[in-house]
Amino acid sequence: MQILGQTLFILLWVFIGFLWIRFIADWVQVFARQWEPRGPLLVGLEGVYTASSVEEALAQRARLTHGEIIVTREGHAVSQHAVAFYAPDSEQAGMLARAQEIENLSHQQRAQALIADDSKSASVRLEAAYTDASQRLHSARREAAEAQTRAHTLHVELQRRLVGVAGVRRLPALDPGVVGIRQAKHFRVGRRKAETR
Repeated sequence: MQILGQTLFILLWVFIGFLWIRFIADWVQVFARQWEPRGPLLVGLEGVYTASSVEEALAQRARLTHGEIIVTREGHAVSQHAVAFYAPDSEQAGMLARAQEIENLSHQQRAQALIADDSKSASVRLEAAYTDASQRLHSARREAAEAQTRAHTLHVELQRRLVGVAGVRRLPALDPGVVGIRQAKHFRVGRRKAETR
């Protein structure tokens, strides 16, 4: 059974080859009207015509003589008294379909690989940006802590100096007006001393 299928397959391809030769010969005759096939080419081209569809072939069927056939693009053959429909051999058609599917899958695989590579490079860039931002945040926090410590130290020093200046001379309780003037004068002198240090 397999040998018969292979034989029919080969005959079909030979027939399709003759159809291509016929097609080319028809176009040669369109462009070079004086040319006519001779010898074996005339015998091979005689009686084989083409049509774009089965309907068109059936419409031209009445003009056929004995031994002539019309072949459609799908491979169907219409003769004067019969119609032979081409049904692709499931094994061969399956192989071609599988080959096309494999090609499509390989294209999809390459596209997915490119997308994955782009995603990986984007991930690396994002991780680098995150690391950089984390380092800058850590540095900013450290600088903020140092600034807060300096501010606290300066505040403590200021408080200590203010208490030291006010605590050097304690005036006895006098008239509130006099005490206020003396304290203000004493405060100005202490402040000048602190500024000179």
